[in-house]
Amino acid sequence: MALFSGFCLGLAATTLHSDTKPAVFTPAQQGRLIDLFRALRAVPTAQHAFILEHLIWQEWQRTPLPLIPELMSQAAMAQSLEDSQGALKAYGEIIALDPHYIPAYDQRAALRYRQRNTVGALEDIEACLRLDPRHFGAWVGLGAIFEDLELYEAAEKAYNQALKYHPHLKLAKDGLRRTQRHLHGPVA
Repeated sequence: MALFSGFCLGLAATTLHSDTKPAVFTPAQQGRLIDLFRALRAVPTAQHAFILEHLIWQEWQRTPLPLIPELMSQAAMAQSLEDSQGALKAYGEIIALDPHYIPAYDQRAALRYRQRNTVGALEDIEACLRLDPRHFGAWVGLGAIFEDLELYEAAEKAYNQALKYHPHLKLAKDGLRRTQRHLHGPVA
């Protein structure tokens, strides 16, 4: 367990501080993402943030390859039918077609996490963050894994990273409160 904990902390340190190459976004898409994230950090309410979050997800989902949305639909259908292997296969095909397609890594990470495949989930989370370090969903996933492993300081850092990009994200706020209770005791 100590070796695995060391691996996880190393992953967090690498992800938090590495010089990563972003996903291949068109200049227009990159400009829209910059504007959306700037607005997301500035909005006063969670309701406003929800709209911006949806628009960010739409940008991440854009692809010039028409087969990818079809494969994503197949993966979603497989998951709804509890066919995890079919979903994993579809995500793998998407990643083989476009190794910069963030939603495939994101969804595969979530599926692997539910399957208790922590190493696989961490690999996919790392890919999301390498492609776009602002990926608040990946930061929350990383925080949840660290929390499961009782690595509360690392979880706290991951949740704070999510909140840096999406200050109204309830999952990150809730995770941060839980980890802070473990680290600092109940808040009065």
